[in-house]
Amino acid sequence: MPLGLCGEEVKKIAVLYAGLLRENYRDCFESFKKNVEQQNPEYHFDYFLCFWNCETTIDDAIKIQPPRCSNILDYEDEKTKFLSDTFKYVFGLLSPNESKSRILNSFLMQMYALKSCWGMFSKYKYEYDYVFKNRYDFLYRKSIQIPPLSRDSLHILRKQQTYVFVDNVCIGTRKPVETYMNTYDSLIDRRFLTKKVNARHMPPEYGFTIMRTKNFEIPYTSPERVFEEHLFNNNINFIKDLDWDAWMYGRQMPLRKK
Repeated sequence: MPLGLCGEEVKKIAVLYAGLLRENYRDCFESFKKNVEQQNPEYHFDYFLCFWNCETTIDDAIKIQPPRCSNILDYEDEKTKFLSDTFKYVFGLLSPNESKSRILNSFLMQMYALKSCWGMFSKYKYEYDYVFKNRYDFLYRKSIQIPPLSRDSLHILRKQQTYVFVDNVCIGTRKPVETYMNTYDSLIDRRFLTKKVNARHMPPEYGFTIMRTKNFEIPYTSPERVFEEHLFNNNINFIKDLDWDAWMYGRQMPLRKK
């Protein structure tokens, strides 16, 4: 266990990245170092990076943000697999009105990358107090303090959206983050995709209330809905309390209701 300046034990956070680097990864890495890692000296941060091999800047990214461990997924191999007849039912059951490319990239490829990243990290998971799932294209504009963290819940951004769950970044102890990172298991489960979802109220701390249509058999119109329902099925609560000045690079940050 690393020691702080006064000899106290420093808690350890594993920061997990999975997905496409995008073009502004340098600025985003720098913003995390400056506004998160350096502002929370009571924690020791290690990095775990998962990439797609369609990128040409992986070596540069590894030099800028040296990871404890990294892996590279084969984009074309996984794309071919997901477009085969084996996964045809996912496209049919998930949401018939969605474009095939969106289901491929925003659902299957994204969630597979998250699961693969966790698989890479799993042999280290018991060494860390907390796990922070981050994005390569996420910009932290101002200094951020990591709040007191629950033992059993997943902490997510408190941003106003048309849905409750905000999946960009999250932090928590091992079990909640592990459950989130393995949402792919539900995505490819026929029973999950066809089960009836009843309306339910979310607790007030989530920021606002959502109502679901009763007995609506295809509720998954966004990846966020899949993450949300997967967590619910696995008895993991999420708390929208990360009120951070941070959002995807180049995009306008959504406002939350007062």
